[in-house]
Amino acid sequence: MEKKKIRATKIAITVLKVIAVAGLLTMAVCAPNALQALKIFDKRRRQTGQINLVLKRLIRQKLVRAFDERDKQCVKLTKKGEQYLAEYEDGHKKFPKPKRWDGKYRILIFDIWERRRRVRDELREWLRRFGFLHLQDSVWVYPYDCEEIVSLLKTRFRVGGGLLYIVAESIENDRWLRRGFDLPA
Repeated sequence: MEKKKIRATKIAITVLKVIAVAGLLTMAVCAPNALQALKIFDKRRRQTGQINLVLKRLIRQKLVRAFDERDKQCVKLTKKGEQYLAEYEDGHKKFPKPKRWDGKYRILIFDIWERRRRVRDELREWLRRFGFLHLQDSVWVYPYDCEEIVSLLKTRFRVGGGLLYIVAESIENDRWLRRGFDLPA
């Protein structure tokens, strides 16, 4: 049950971030494609239902507002939604972590051209805020599932293939990483 709650929270935050990045999202036309492009949700039958449930919950919590515009159902972030999202972005709130670590590392490798240095520096700052640890130049590590974060970052910074997400079972000499993430030795 706890795993479902963690996933629901991650999905809700991700939907809020997608809405924040897009500014205004047309659910009927844009949302399914935008969310599929971000590869946030698995390709299961309940994908659309999951998105709708999350959106309904966010509307109930007054984090987003639904309205009609030109015969299309749209959603927009409310002030309360912006504040809620800002708490995660500022590092005041953290993504919920599972009770047990699955023993796998999530590695991000990025290759962003020098002419986009500002984007690269901002991406590094976001990774620090989300709790990633710096492994080597342009290589960052996190011990928990963070595919939603990666998808959001790819979209926000328009880096697509320049940001690679890897799931690894082990990293050589990882004692310092385990200490840094407070994981069992």
